[in-house]
Amino acid sequence: MYTSANPQANLHANPSDSLEARWQRAQRLTPGQAPSPCVGVCTMSAVTPEQPLCGGCYRSLDEIARWGSMNAEAKLALWQTLRQREAAQFN
Repeated sequence: MYTSANPQANLHANPSDSLEARWQRAQRLTPGQAPSPCVGVCTMSAVTPEQPLCGGCYRSLDEIARWGSMNAEAKLALWQTLRQREAAQFN
């Protein structure tokens, strides 16, 4: 299993929670910050053959790699994209 370089990053993450539940929990703990969507699952799946996505956070490898250098606005935009991907998977 993947262990984050920052042990606090996914301390309160639960892989079975929806992205929205993870976001709400993170906002209670660290208001106004864009938390990492990582839950430590880190299993890439071929939901879309062109762009495999992580089964835990719905990010592509490129999005995972860029996360640390993204500004707050880009992180918030990516969170919205991740919510859309999650919804599309279950609709």
